[in-house]
Amino acid sequence: MAELLSFSHFMPHGNCYLWLPSVLWLHVVSDGLIVLSYYSIPFAILALVRRRTDLQFDWMLRLFGLFIFLCGTTHLLAIWTTWVPDYWLSGLVKAVTALASMATAALIWPLLPKLVAIPSARQLLAINQELAEILEKHRATECELRTLSLAMAHSSSMVIITDIQGVIEYCNPAFCQGTGYEERELLGHKVSILGSGFTDPAIYQDLWRTLSEGRSWQGELLDRKKNGDLYWSMLYIAPVKDGDGAITHYVAVSHDISELKNSEETIRRLAFYDPLTELPNRALFKERLEQALLRARRDNRMFALLYIDLDRFKHINDSLGHIVGDKLLIEVGQRLKRQLRGTDTVARLGGDEFAVILGDLADPGMAAEIGHALCVAVDSPYSIDGHALSVSASIGISLYPEDHIDIEELIRMADNALYRAKDAGRNQFAYYSKAPDPVRLEWPTPETGRTQAHTNRMAASAPAQMGGRS
Repeated sequence: MAELLSFSHFMPHGNCYLWLPSVLWLHVVSDGLIVLSYYSIPFAILALVRRRTDLQFDWMLRLFGLFIFLCGTTHLLAIWTTWVPDYWLSGLVKAVTALASMATAALIWPLLPKLVAIPSARQLLAINQELAEILEKHRATECELRTLSLAMAHSSSMVIITDIQGVIEYCNPAFCQGTGYEERELLGHKVSILGSGFTDPAIYQDLWRTLSEGRSWQGELLDRKKNGDLYWSMLYIAPVKDGDGAITHYVAVSHDISELKNSEETIRRLAFYDPLTELPNRALFKERLEQALLRARRDNRMFALLYIDLDRFKHINDSLGHIVGDKLLIEVGQRLKRQLRGTDTVARLGGDEFAVILGDLADPGMAAEIGHALCVAVDSPYSIDGHALSVSASIGISLYPEDHIDIEELIRMADNALYRAKDAGRNQFAYYSKAPDPVRLEWPTPETGRTQAHTNRMAASAPAQMGGRS
């Protein structure tokens, strides 16, 4: 055993190592340590590849591990061939190692740009920080969207979202409740499902033209519910655009303003109609009178203005009370209205005073005929709450353009003619006259009818008898 451990007389094959045992052991120990190190590296690489299956270049790592393993083998054979002359085996291993090293060197250079592109730890940290910020923004956006979704779901406003073709993609519960449709009945259908057929097509044309230009639109539409009821909708529509500015959707927010519309109509009726008789009041009468004047000027036609005052009404109102008096006024208004054409206007000016506008007259005699008919209608007996009542009407008539072309003057003249009729004995009509003395007109009885009305017209046209009507 001592002889085996003693190298003083040993001569290595192929390497003399200066014939020094210390040099021999230096090489043997060094190669042994290299072998141990080289053999441990491939196993570490193999463990890494097995655990990290997501690595992009694992084949390169396997090739590199093989190269290291072969390098370790060459060092192992270097120790072996120190005592055993297996030089062919050592040469073959070196040849294989050379091929592996050449393959590794040939493949690593093309792969180098890709390896360089792999982010460093600092870059990964920066990317992670950026991703964290993006994720936080997404979370904030998601929270905002959730809040908006809840707001729309619980909003009292009716909200729908459509594509650019008007196909409904979303509707909130308020919209379903307001229109009577279920969500499944609306999704996938065009908004025209709500159309009533009464909205002016020009409004729809303006709506789509405005939206196609990328602008918001606001207006009122008359729509129809599922049960067929009509309702007024105050609508606001805004286009939704993508990052390139292209319109992708439309968001429509609407409110049912039917009650407001009804209130507006009520206010309008209170402003322009007499609440008792439901006839036009003085304000609407003046407006209609101005319109009649404009039409008469445009068409070169005649119209007549009649002022009417009830005879003996004050006595009935004072003796029987306002309730009976009001019912009597309502009945008088209806009788006056039934004697007129659809284009004529009868208005209550206040108290027991009424006014009539007769448009598009061919001659003054037409005003006489209608005045006669109004007197006959008012003079007929009344039965109000068990009371047999009788009133008559005095009527004053002014003509455009014969008497004047100014509205205020025509009103003054009609009022003047009314008092002339009252002074002449009531229960009759009178034209306006410049004569200083009132002119009494023969009252046509119901029995004489149209014959007497014709006589009155003839009398009214005789200046010598009736005071200047020509």
